[in-house]
Amino acid sequence: MIRVAWTGNGVAERAEQVPIERVRGGGHVVLSLARGRDRDSSLPDIRPSDRLEISVELEVTTDLTNAELQLNRGRGCHSEPYDYTPTVTAAVILATDETSTLPAPETAIAARKAVPVSHDAHHFVFVFNRVPIVVPRTWTGRGAVNVVLTANHASAKPRHCLLVGANEPDGTVQNDMGGISVGRIRGQLPAPLVIRESRSRTQALNIHGEQPPRILYSMALSGLRANEQLTVFGRVLASAAGLRTRARLSTRVFLADSPTQVDPQDGYAAQIAANKGRVAKRNGFNYLPGGSAPPTEKVGVVHVVETMKAGRTVYLNLVGDGGDPSKKSRPTDRLQIKPGGGLVARRFPAAAYG
Repeated sequence: MIRVAWTGNGVAERAEQVPIERVRGGGHVVLSLARGRDRDSSLPDIRPSDRLEISVELEVTTDLTNAELQLNRGRGCHSEPYDYTPTVTAAVILATDETSTLPAPETAIAARKAVPVSHDAHHFVFVFNRVPIVVPRTWTGRGAVNVVLTANHASAKPRHCLLVGANEPDGTVQNDMGGISVGRIRGQLPAPLVIRESRSRTQALNIHGEQPPRILYSMALSGLRANEQLTVFGRVLASAAGLRTRARLSTRVFLADSPTQVDPQDGYAAQIAANKGRVAKRNGFNYLPGGSAPPTEKVGVVHVVETMKAGRTVYLNLVGDGGDPSKKSRPTDRLQIKPGGGLVARRFPAAAYG
């Protein structure tokens, strides 16, 4: 049996910032999925020997440099400016509660990534896809899946911080850009039906000025039944090669009523799924000109709560929009979407729900 859940449509981040320290300390819980009243946005009940598959998206952002603060005439810094590149580490753990930065007894850190986040890149999105954890045989209690974040650099000073989310021009922090999704597996699990969609709907995104979102990939889904569950993985390969400026790519994933729907809505697709069919929130990072960049990846889950009407089709849409954070682009500048990306959905039948 499998039961999926997600931190949901509300703000999942538990902090707007974490301090940058000279040496890596114990860290700060910035995302947590714990037990709660809503079955679809709370950690499912867990027992000894249960298996968890944990997926995470978390965007972080550097604060302003001294030069950027001067260029902005002293505005827009969340705390104090700095010019170095901090090392940022995110770790996924099964903890005893939502405040703990340490793994529960007889468990270990399930996954950890450490990356340098430069001011040129400015943003970074941590993505963990289906990280496995086995609940120990001695397990008792309710538990929580936590993401613990640390930032460090030898030149760090008091009031230097890393933003959890994105920065706004006035120095405030925009949250609601990440979350945790979990599949709790108990006993035997039937093999899912795996569906793939690799046909790109867009070959390039304009980055100059305000740009509307565009469909990158769209997957048709039919015959969904109440208590079917899906795990979702998306990948976008993009390149800013040939550009003279940075190019931002922001993406999100949701169930839609048509293959051309570019924003989540409260239509039919939202009615038949938990969390109104939202799968992965909008977040992103900058592709640097002439440099290599990791692929954009999206992860999430879907719990179908209402059997689809005969003849209806809904769509899993991966939508992206481009931008120019440096404000130096030309009207013809475009971020290239390369072949090799797509969507993968694993459909578990209703009989596997539990």
